[in-house]
Amino acid sequence: MEGAGRTVWLLAALLVQIYNGCYPVAVRYLQTRIAHPLSSLQLTFAINAVACLALLLCTTLPVLVRRWLRGRRDGAEEMAEDLGWEAAGGTAGSLTQPLVGQAESHGSIGSTGDNLKLLGQWQRDEPAAPAGAAAHHRALRREIDGRRFRLSRRAVLLLLGTTAALTSVMLAQVYSLLFTQAYLSQMVFLLAPLLVALMARALLSSPLPPGLFPALLFMLLGAGMVIVSKAIGGGGGGGQSPGHGAGWLLAWAPLGQSVGPAGFPGLGGELTWRDGVGLSLAFVGTLALAFFMLLVQTSRCLSDQAILWCSFLTQAILCGTLTLWLERDRWHVVQHLTWHEWGLVAAVAVAFTWAANLGQQTVIRKLGAPQAAAFLPARLLGSLLASYPLLSEGISSAAELAGAFLLLASVTWYLRLQQQAATPGAQAARLAPAAEP
Repeated sequence: MEGAGRTVWLLAALLVQIYNGCYPVAVRYLQTRIAHPLSSLQLTFAINAVACLALLLCTTLPVLVRRWLRGRRDGAEEMAEDLGWEAAGGTAGSLTQPLVGQAESHGSIGSTGDNLKLLGQWQRDEPAAPAGAAAHHRALRREIDGRRFRLSRRAVLLLLGTTAALTSVMLAQVYSLLFTQAYLSQMVFLLAPLLVALMARALLSSPLPPGLFPALLFMLLGAGMVIVSKAIGGGGGGGQSPGHGAGWLLAWAPLGQSVGPAGFPGLGGELTWRDGVGLSLAFVGTLALAFFMLLVQTSRCLSDQAILWCSFLTQAILCGTLTLWLERDRWHVVQHLTWHEWGLVAAVAVAFTWAANLGQQTVIRKLGAPQAAAFLPARLLGSLLASYPLLSEGISSAAELAGAFLLLASVTWYLRLQQQAATPGAQAARLAPAAEP
């Protein structure tokens, strides 16, 4: 990918991360500002249940319809080809060389459908084939069966890994917001680009984008200016107590007592032990996010919707079971949600859990995990932009404003650098051999 196409995908990666930065703000809004605040377990269950419906209606059904239409067309073409072979007097043995060529060209991971089609043709034609051709067909069939087994095992492992990682990211994000403010939680996720770049280099031998580390340094510096300003009490913030939370988690407070309204994040400018808990949970989510992005880069044999189906169903079942078990006395809150509140939950599920996840997987596959992860610091911009109108939280000091400006400038510079690196002249210069002294 080069030139204008690469620039478009870089801009798409930036917009996806800014958009994702609004998600924790929307979650915190549902936990604090609606008439029937939901606990983290209830909210995660409701969001993923609605996301499953969105995935079915907007992704799976259209794909199935297209496959059905394509299958009918391919079936008609295959029948016409079979009739053509019979009319021309062709035999099964005369198909040996074309089939061998197709088997070799479709032998890579991810071509299961073509392999199955070839197997079907071999099974139909093998009885009439000469003994040598039949033996060759059986050898090729055993080879493809082995590839199918390795593909299935790899797909299962990747599905388990991506499901566990994405579930950990969502749960860590949701629970961190019970203890700290939305944009502080996003600060910790700024470590993800560095983790992704180092892990991709070490595990996958992936080349790093030019200028990645200087850009990350300035991005982290800008984000650090905001968090340090909050840490020294430079920011106020009119957060509001949720009033209700995951009681089984809040009961882990000192002496086993739940924390009162004054202990919720956002009520004061200084960081407390509760912010430390929230930031620790966010760090766990950061590790899971880095792991997820690397898995997506290597999961060419899996579709985006397969990953999302496993993740959404796992999170919905897990959180639904836990909330019925641990928060049975608060299940009436879900039953009393108004149509307006269900609409807000559905909007978050469709706009972020479904759409943003699809967008993120797409840019990872197009650009690679290190390049896509480089824009993760831009999530802070989305959190800051959405926090003020929804939560009355945002920038409240000159240091925070300067940090946000430095972050935005670093992202802009990095985009410009990648655009220059994608020009044909720059690519030719990188590929040209070094001059001998």
